[in-house]
Amino acid sequence: MLKVVVVDDHEAMRQAVSAALTHAGDIEVIGTCGDGQEAVVVATRMHPDVVVMDLSMPRMNGID
Repeated sequence: MLKVVVVDDHEAMRQAVSAALTHAGDIEVIGTCGDGQEAVVVATRMHPDVVVMDLSMPRMNGID
């Protein structure tokens, strides 16, 4: 099972991407975040295999 964290500053997008990944099979969305700073904390704590991240977000973007 592939463990994924989804990061986007828009709640609707986080939900849509999470749902699509969950329904794809053999993927578990283990966390969602609203910005890059929160993503660093969650990824450090949860150790995902993949982080799906928006590039343009407040506080800390996907490139940072």
